[in-house]
Amino acid sequence: MKLLMHPASPNVRAVVVTAAHLEIPLECQLIDAMSGEQSLPDYLAINANGLFPVLVEEDFVLWETVAIMQYIAAKRPGSALWPAERLRF
Repeated sequence: MKLLMHPASPNVRAVVVTAAHLEIPLECQLIDAMSGEQSLPDYLAINANGLFPVLVEEDFVLWETVAIMQYIAAKRPGSALWPAERLRF
């Protein structure tokens, strides 16, 4: 999984800490926010809001922090962050 990110973003840090806690490796790709790289057409084609972070796994793309953390946590069912079985209400 590749994480498009800038380390100054608190949302990026939340995703990185979640992945680290679950021992899920992320390939981090720095997007240079200071030069406006997040506003270039290539980045906006992946994430139209131009914010961080963005998770890319093959053809699957997520760009909301909580959704990314849930996606990562779901890869470790039974962990402290994701139930082993589906909850029923």
